[in-house]
Amino acid sequence: MEKTDRSRRKFIIALISLFAGFFILRKYLVTGLARKKVLLSVAKADIPSHGALVYKQSRVAVIRGMTALPP
Repeated sequence: MEKTDRSRRKFIIALISLFAGFFILRKYLVTGLARKKVLLSVAKADIPSHGALVYKQSRVAVIRGMTALPP
């Protein structure tokens, strides 16, 4: 009886440790695609055809060519 109680306790402690480890390491296990932020959103009508829209302060340029914008 005593051996079963000890093994059961060890099993429960191992399960708790496993779940705690996954909880702590989940930011490394989750892919970056799931939590990707949109850094810039511009309407297509705001960009001149065959031109570029430049934001100097944030050092960003959005270029519109002959085809659609790249994803």
